[in-house]
Amino acid sequence: MKKIKIGLIGLGRIGKMHLQNLANLRDLFEVTAICDPYSAELVELAKQFNISYTTKDYRELLKRPDVEAVAIASATNTHAEIIMAAARAKKNIMCEKPIDTDVARIKEVLKVVAITT
Repeated sequence: MKKIKIGLIGLGRIGKMHLQNLANLRDLFEVTAICDPYSAELVELAKQFNISYTTKDYRELLKRPDVEAVAIASATNTHAEIIMAAARAKKNIMCEKPIDTDVARIKEVLKVVAITT
């Protein structure tokens, strides 16, 4: 079975939990990149989980051809923006809930995702 190459955006408490879960599912996923603009542990986590690429800018992660999918575990107020950017970059998307707290913004996100898929 081909592994899904995934980039993880957000390394707070929930992001670290997702990173560990993805590492435990090595037969299915290969974490190829991690991103967090605030994490002091970015490089340390990359070493610990054998991840070759780190960045503080999710847009740089989305440019990478070795990232087929993204797991978004950033702050809620960033979900909509990152989902739309990931959809435009033709990445498969998994996102922590909620997409946003504003229904109009959620509809905007869903429209962008629908148009780009």
